[in-house]
Parts: sequence; C-alpha cells; structure tokens
Amino acid sequence: MPAGRAIENYTQAYAQLGSLRRFAESPATADLRDARLATFCVFQERMIYVRDDL
Repeated sequence: MPAGRAIENYTQAYAQLGSLRRFAESPATADLRDARLATFCVFQERMIYVRDDL
C-alpha cells in the first residue's frame, strides 16, 4: 500500500531530523561532519520515497 510506505518513510525521515537536531550544537569534528552529511542524505532519500509513494 503506497500510503503506508509513505508514512513509514516519513517517520524514518523525521527520525533523521531528530539526529541532526541532537548534534546541532556539538563542536564540529571530521567524524561529526561526515555523520551529519550522511544523516541529511538519508533524510533526502526518504523524502524522495515519500513523494514517489504519494
């Protein structure tokens, strides 16, 4: 069911935003920058899936 997949992907994308917010005030390090970029990429991918499912 596309709507169910869209909700699941939206939930996962929202969780990724929570990760970004949790570390927003942390001092920047090379590993943290990589983690933030990876998290943002996962968020974007999930939102693309949401759009496609709807």
